[in-house]
Amino acid sequence: MAENTCIACRYWTLREKNNKGEYVPHEMAALGYGYCAHDEKWRYFPGCRECANNKFEPIAEDLRIKREEWWEARNNKPREYVRRQHG
Repeated sequence: MAENTCIACRYWTLREKNNKGEYVPHEMAALGYGYCAHDEKWRYFPGCRECANNKFEPIAEDLRIKREEWWEARNNKPREYVRRQHG
């Protein structure tokens, strides 16, 4: 992946704080979408998107590798949804 993608940025997150104060994955995290701390909270971006707002700040190398491994595993997992044939 490119150097300045969302998956390598510290402002891209897959979790949000619930009403108990715990950080839990949000509904779009399972699809590989997170939100940027420098953008609206309701706008989700995929991890492969390059930073468009010029506020990219890299995360630690070990965390980046862990995120990229998760991304690859998520992309290689078979999908639960199967398109039904008409007929």
